[in-house]
Amino acid sequence: MRYLYSRQLNNKKRYATLTGHNNMKQLFLLFPMVACCYTTHAQQHSYLGSKVNGNFNGDGKIAQATVVKTKEGQGNPVEDGTPDEYEIRFPGTGLSPIAAGCCTVRLVNEGDLDGDGADELSLFQAPMNGCTYSMKTYTLKQGKWQLLVPTFLIPTACEPLSDTKLRQRIFAEQGNIYYLETDINDKHGKLTKRKVATRQIKK
Repeated sequence: MRYLYSRQLNNKKRYATLTGHNNMKQLFLLFPMVACCYTTHAQQHSYLGSKVNGNFNGDGKIAQATVVKTKEGQGNPVEDGTPDEYEIRFPGTGLSPIAAGCCTVRLVNEGDLDGDGADELSLFQAPMNGCTYSMKTYTLKQGKWQLLVPTFLIPTACEPLSDTKLRQRIFAEQGNIYYLETDINDKHGKLTKRKVATRQIKK
């Protein structure tokens, strides 16, 4: 990574000096290399989506968490149909899957919230009906997935929630873990800070 960062800085310096018609050929040759480097960097740091990377078991190795549909729903699940079902898998790692049930899931790598050296994984999940989503966070302890942040609801008014706002919903601060809960009685959807863990984060 240090070599890649140095290479990117050198490319930026070269780009700044490439001016005028005579240097256009050099400029076109430079662009593919820069595009390659930034694409690779982005792939190594994928924190949100249906596939995310992280050090989930604390061994220092990057694994990928992937949302997989395990059952195709039939009809309208609110009436007499059955919903789609999902689980989170970790290909090639030996880590057990997380059963997510219904419905579509957006994953968030929360980083190390509890100070154990491993990344925590949140599931932001669509409802079977309506626009109120749910969110919860898992942590891996002794090879088993456990809830670290219990399920809480996020009303969306059927508007998409940005990556930035989603990442702000769960965080660690001064040795505790918190989430931001929407006040459904406030017309502006005020967010209230709720503590979900009181133990000190290990250093």
